[in-house]
Amino acid sequence: MLKKPCADVQLFTDSQQSYGIHDRIEGMISFIPRHSIAPDQLSLTFEGTTTVSMDTNETNIPLPPSAASQTFLRMQQPLTELPFWKSAKLEIGSSYLLPFEFIVPAEIPHNVCRHSHRHEQVHWEHCQLAPSMGQQSIRQLKDQSVDGMAPEGIDIMYSICLRVFESCHKTGAIRTIAEWTRPVHIRPSRKERAPLLIPQDSRYYCLGKEKKVIGGWCPRALGTLSVKAAQPAAIQWHPSSGIPATKITANLQYTTTAQSPPPELQSIHPRLDILTFFSLEPWPDFPDLIDSSICPYHNGLNVRTVSLQPCQLGPLEWQTFNSKESTTYTASVQVPVIFPNEMAYIPTFVSCLVARTYSVKLSFLYRVEGQWSRTSKTTVIVPVQIC
Repeated sequence: MLKKPCADVQLFTDSQQSYGIHDRIEGMISFIPRHSIAPDQLSLTFEGTTTVSMDTNETNIPLPPSAASQTFLRMQQPLTELPFWKSAKLEIGSSYLLPFEFIVPAEIPHNVCRHSHRHEQVHWEHCQLAPSMGQQSIRQLKDQSVDGMAPEGIDIMYSICLRVFESCHKTGAIRTIAEWTRPVHIRPSRKERAPLLIPQDSRYYCLGKEKKVIGGWCPRALGTLSVKAAQPAAIQWHPSSGIPATKITANLQYTTTAQSPPPELQSIHPRLDILTFFSLEPWPDFPDLIDSSICPYHNGLNVRTVSLQPCQLGPLEWQTFNSKESTTYTASVQVPVIFPNEMAYIPTFVSCLVARTYSVKLSFLYRVEGQWSRTSKTTVIVPVQIC
């Protein structure tokens, strides 16, 4: 029970651990006023708030971190149908029950996101309901040992809020005199986005890589090895659906003018990159695709990397294409990618102040004729969506 100067309050919600889009959040509030309170002083809402706190201090003087906050959702529970609503005052010491029911929306009101956007798709993404994020949201889960992978100072919180207001007799201004909250964990499903159009100078993704192959007993250029990866379909994952996994298709091409055989692919080492973007000002574009020249001034990026299980391959089935000047070999591999199970994978999303994206870095280890004791490497970085 939480005690405030004007009332004793208990908030009860159903036993559901996490809520998705269109789920019902139902519960009851027991309210015992300790002072004179009119029914129209009460407000019962379901709210969503983003908070970003980051150090922007560029001096040696110790200063508190800068912060930005946005309440992007506020749904009001009607109280006018309750039996006590027509009373002039609530009876001090009496217990009143306030039932509530909220339906988790798929979108937030579009007028909440009113800043400038480079294109309409950004505005649409910002208006989709963001998932709970941060250490406070992890506390709402049954298994609190899971890693939410959110940096410190970043929180997206949902809660049931009961407030008591009063009006100033002199100015008429409304102020809150008491407030009670019950956090609620939200994990909305997301619609799969189209494959990203990745700029050539991207700092976060690289779908293709070409590398000169040096080999032979007297080291010389033998040819060129290129690797091109395709963006996989989104991972449709829920905490109850098991371990998230996908497969990434990689196409290899080796072109040689020295009549040398293609390199021998030894193994593929995947690495999961979890990118959390945050800013004190709204993003005008997708932060993982944006040009650094138009980034908000105070923005940050937290990167978590997790090495995944290597993929050991047998001999590749190369197809050969001959021409007068060169020989080209092509092959294709399916790389299984299995994510760790002890993490809380929130969906890929982009909101006004915070975004979460995922990518998989594939390192291809190979050996070249004449240098079998030496292992070479080439890498690609593929965006992966979680819905």
